[in-house]
Amino acid sequence: MSDVRRTQNTREGKHERFVRVVERRTNETLERIRVLSNCSNRNTYSYSDDEVTAVFAELERALRTARARFKTPGRSRFRLPKERIGKEGG
Repeated sequence: MSDVRRTQNTREGKHERFVRVVERRTNETLERIRVLSNCSNRNTYSYSDDEVTAVFAELERALRTARARFKTPGRSRFRLPKERIGKEGG
């Protein structure tokens, strides 16, 4: 990690960093979607309804996956319950 980035991270809180990064990445993604929509020009491109459906199904799947990552914490490790599952001496 560069000294500039390390210094910036120590001065910038987690939420401020989140806001800075997520705004930039969201705007980049929205711009790429706008560019993708240029492919809808029938004077330049030929495509079927099934192809369009496949493109948007994949985009929707990627959005669902990304949204799910915000809802669930990182992978948790397996642990036995604190209470015993079965009786001793089984």
